[in-house]
Amino acid sequence: MSADVEALICELRRQHPQHGARRIAHELDRRSPGSAPSRATVHRVLSCNGLIRRQEQRHPRKYRRWQREAPMHLWQLDLVGGVPLADGRSCKLVTGIDDHSRFVVIASVVAVPSGRAVCSASSPAAWNSTFVFGAPTTIASTSPAPAEDSTAQKPSPNSTH
Repeated sequence: MSADVEALICELRRQHPQHGARRIAHELDRRSPGSAPSRATVHRVLSCNGLIRRQEQRHPRKYRRWQREAPMHLWQLDLVGGVPLADGRSCKLVTGIDDHSRFVVIASVVAVPSGRAVCSASSPAAWNSTFVFGAPTTIASTSPAPAEDSTAQKPSPNSTH
């Protein structure tokens, strides 16, 4: 960009302190259509020449921490799917992480996402992790309940408990 255009940007800002980069770019485009610098270029020129002061955001972002305060308070279990196999089927991954440290405490593979298969895959891993790290205060799952296991015996409607 030429020094003349930079000087013109600074001059427009001094004449109209309320105009921002967008308005100054618009005014330059009206004066010479097609050859005006972009809004970002105008902003950079104004910043480099000390003609813009940093402003507070109108709606400052408020971040909320979604993790527990200490390790072993919560393990999050999840059933992740869609890992394709060579024979055309797909398998599911059973994962468990500590919510605070993000340490993977459980990682198992199941071919069929039934309740029995998920429990069978995660139980030894959970037992080993509990033996090494201790038991968590809470275990939560974000996945919906897996498909019902067709091999499990269902109670008859006439039975009483």
